[in-house]
Amino acid sequence: CARVKFQEEKHAAEATMKASLEAQLSEQQAAHGRELEVRKEGFEREKVVVEAEFQKRLGSQLELQRQQLELELKERRTQFEQEKRSLESSMRKSMAAERERHDLEIEQRRAAFEQATKKAEQEMQEALEVQLRQARELHEKELDA
Repeated sequence: CARVKFQEEKHAAEATMKASLEAQLSEQQAAHGRELEVRKEGFEREKVVVEAEFQKRLGSQLELQRQQLELELKERRTQFEQEKRSLESSMRKSMAAERERHDLEIEQRRAAFEQATKKAEQEMQEALEVQLRQARELHEKELDA
């Protein structure tokens, strides 16, 4: 009888202990679940903050790249305009030099033509004078004869 009572008390104590352990385990699991939920919420908040910071930095980098590209474009435009002006100036100088050479060649040809014309006129004048002199001499010979 004492043994049965001991067995019953032992089973009751085991059941109580089992129930207590299960309650503790359940409470620990619930606490662990709440802690995981809190960590998850903290992680989500941190994730939002990190993503916002990332977007901000990315936006800053993109803005910086945009500004750098605009500056490079402006420098290239300036360089292009300078090269364009330099080329236009060289072309104008080249055309002016070509025009000057052409004008000089025309002037030289005109001067050569005038000189040739004067020489031809002088030779003709001399030939006419020789003919005139010969005609006079012939006329004087005819008068003398």
